[in-house]
Amino acid sequence: MREFESLSRGSCFLVRPQQKSLSVRFHVVAPGHVTHPFKFPTIYPDSAFPWLKFVTSTHVRNAMQIRKSSGETEEEFSLRGKVFLHPQLDLSVLHLTTNEEDRLLSILEHLPLVSLLEGTSPHKDTNLVGHIFQPHTNGDLLLPKTVRGQVVEFEAGKKLFPQSTAERIFIASEEPTEEGMCGGPALLQQSDNSDGSPILHALGLIEAKIQPKAKELQKEFPNLTVCLSAKEISNFLKVVEKSLAAEQIISDWR
Repeated sequence: MREFESLSRGSCFLVRPQQKSLSVRFHVVAPGHVTHPFKFPTIYPDSAFPWLKFVTSTHVRNAMQIRKSSGETEEEFSLRGKVFLHPQLDLSVLHLTTNEEDRLLSILEHLPLVSLLEGTSPHKDTNLVGHIFQPHTNGDLLLPKTVRGQVVEFEAGKKLFPQSTAERIFIASEEPTEEGMCGGPALLQQSDNSDGSPILHALGLIEAKIQPKAKELQKEFPNLTVCLSAKEISNFLKVVEKSLAAEQIISDWR
């Protein structure tokens, strides 16, 4: 094998670190099943992907792309080899190399940084933002997609997500989210800074399109998306930043 093949793809977003002294300027927040598909046998079953169990982190590399509105790749950025994978949740945090951070800043006039907004209330208008695979092409086209919806509340344990106690946000929409949107942010309505740069407030990260088990809920909410809450993401980013700070201290000491 001389070149890397595309193993998995999805959406992601950028968050600024809380600790300003870190050597990284952005966190790249993404779904764990995209960066580590070999860790998610329920999504990639052995019956369909028998070879995947032989793949490890040493066999893969990750990259972040900017896509044109037509779906083609406009820019690709290398990511550091170390990936922080949440031990229980479908969540990964990656980082650009220093040179790639500089290149990203030189390309984008206004960087689309996302601010994690912990806590919300029902009926909040929300935009589910990501990219979708374009069918009947060579598979390389990923079109930007926004699905408008509203936050709805359920008892998270009984009818929707009985296998997890993690905090999640549920979004009901007129149209369904599609494959490829996993990892994108669930955004409240956008506002702007004084310099014209966007302020993007995220309630969470798109996990999956789901179907409620209760039939009455299936009729009421035919298009329902579950998102990992901003609170869960923020908690994991604190762990990531502690690890980065410790590594930085060791590096500086050396």
